[in-house]
Order: sequence, then structure tokens, then C-alpha cells
Amino acid sequence: FELLIIMLRLTTIACRRSSNVSMNGFRSLATYKEEKLAAKERRREAWNRKQEKLARLPERRKGRENRGMMRKAFREWHDKRRVYHEILDKLARRQGLDWKIRVAAVLERIPTKLAESPQWEEDYLELREYLDQFEGWDFPPELKIPDEEEEAVGGDDEEEEEIDDNIRNPHRRPDKRVFLALKDDNNNWEFPTVEVKEGQTLNEGAKQLIVNMFEADASILSMGNCPIGVYLDKYDNPADGYFGEKTFYMKLQIQEGLIKENDTNYGWPDRSEISESNHANSEKLYRYML
Repeated sequence: FELLIIMLRLTTIACRRSSNVSMNGFRSLATYKEEKLAAKERRREAWNRKQEKLARLPERRKGRENRGMMRKAFREWHDKRRVYHEILDKLARRQGLDWKIRVAAVLERIPTKLAESPQWEEDYLELREYLDQFEGWDFPPELKIPDEEEEAVGGDDEEEEEIDDNIRNPHRRPDKRVFLALKDDNNNWEFPTVEVKEGQTLNEGAKQLIVNMFEADASILSMGNCPIGVYLDKYDNPADGYFGEKTFYMKLQIQEGLIKENDTNYGWPDRSEISESNHANSEKLYRYML
């Protein structure tokens, strides 16, 4: 019995030592200090990782300087413009004045020809066409695949008809989008604009304006009821109960038809020609809108 008691006591002591628990059920001082040192070391490692990450941040975009620059430039322009429009709306409400609503028709002629392929793509297609003609052939040993100089690949390319680049030609620049525009007094390109009548939607006003400018057999397609842009112009001296003009830009596409020759002040410029001909504010508006 005494031997059994001694064995039980030894087992209890061994268990307490293995679990790092003191005789009174609490951790020993040495174990507590070890855990504190381990926790401190973990905090130090986390701090070092954070400092290393902060040190890498200035260099994280090295070699990618242009990443997001266009989006940033657009947001800087758009946010300032949006705040300016909100200020004008508040001023108009304080004075109890309305806006004169106008609509500008952005008539687009879509590209009629695919853009020119890069040289590497043309070379690849030519080589692929040459190799495909031998696919599945079982050549006798005494024959060989003809050399490129001996084998004619296709016929001579047909000469493309030269298209007149006259600004009034709606078929100019077939690989780009061109838009119907009018020259103003300052020799800038502007879109045809008209005041919206009472009870008329923006889409109806824009389409009626374009239909009146073209022959009866013209086919005009509306691209939706949502404007693609808006421009606010405040009057220096409000008159007739209007604070200024709000011009909404509605997009349309022409499928076929000819414009009436009543006015010779029109043209079909592309996006770059329209934006470059206007002052700084309109230049960015047209460049981003188109």
C-alpha cells in the first residue's frame, strides 16, 4: 500500500511538471516569462513585416508609371466639372430660375472598313495560308515542297479605290468613326443643336433635327434615351426667366442617306479633329464623350 502511494505521488508530480503547472494550479513564473518573450517576439516580427511593406510601397509601381494615369486625369476633370454643375443648379434654384433645355445630335457614321492589321499579323496570316495548302499531302521522296519563290500565294491584291478625304464626304476615313458637325463663328466644330419643345423628349428632339437635315430616304438609328453628355452654360444676364442653357448630347447613327445641300457649313470630322478645334473645356468634353 505504501509503495502504491509513492507511485501515485511520483505520477502526479511528473504530470504537473509536463504541463508546466505549479502545485497550486497556476503557471510557474518561468513559464509566464517564456510566453511573454514569445508574444513579444511575434509582435516584433509583425512590426518588421509592416515596416518592410511600407518601404516597398514607393517602389511598387516602378516600371508601371502610366498605370491608371488616364483614369486619374479623367476623374480630376470630371469631379471638378460635376461640382461646378451642382453649384450652378443651386444658384438657379435660389434665384427661382429654370434652365433652357437644348439637345445636340451626335450623328455618327461607323467605320466601313476594318482597321489595318499590324505587320506581324499580316506576315503570320500569309505564312499560315502558305503552310495550310500542304496539310495532309503525302509527297513522294523524289519530290519536295516548292520554295516560296516558286509558289505563288494568291493573286495580286486588288488596288483599293482611293477615297476622297474631303471634309464634306461622309465616306471619308472608312477605318474611323466620323461625326456630323457644323462650323461656328469661331471656326470650331460643334454638333447640330436645337431647343427642346414642350412635351418632347430629348431623343425625339435630336432625331427630328437630323431627319430635317437629310433627304427623305435617310435611315437614322437612335442609340438610346440616355444622353452621352451634358454641358451647362450660365447666362451673364438671366433673361426670360432662364438662368442658362443645359445642352444634352444624344447619340445617333446613320445607316444610309444624303444630307441636304442647303447649308455648306457642315462636315464629317473624326474625334481628334473635333476635340482639337475647340477650346480647352470643350476639347476635353468631346474627347471623353466621343
